[in-house]
Amino acid sequence: MSNLHNEMALENLYEKVIEEDEKGLIDNLINQTAFETGLHADDNRDKILQKIAEGLFELYDSAPTQAPTLEELEARVCTCGKLIEKCEDAYEHITQGV
Repeated sequence: MSNLHNEMALENLYEKVIEEDEKGLIDNLINQTAFETGLHADDNRDKILQKIAEGLFELYDSAPTQAPTLEELEARVCTCGKLIEKCEDAYEHITQGV
């Protein structure tokens, strides 16, 4: 896939992340990202939203032709923050709310 296509897909995803933030739907993800990166959730909001968009973008081997929804991407992330495919304790984390 071309770099231009990847950039456009990432930009579309970033815009969706901003929309979800404005609706207050990703506050937990923002706080988790702030904690993991050491960034302040309010002072560094743009950087955090960009990191979230980049992290979600990386979940795909290649960018889809239509940007996925946040729900589709978040479904692939374990509660510990790792991809479900890479988390050794995904079942325990999901069932026990870790």
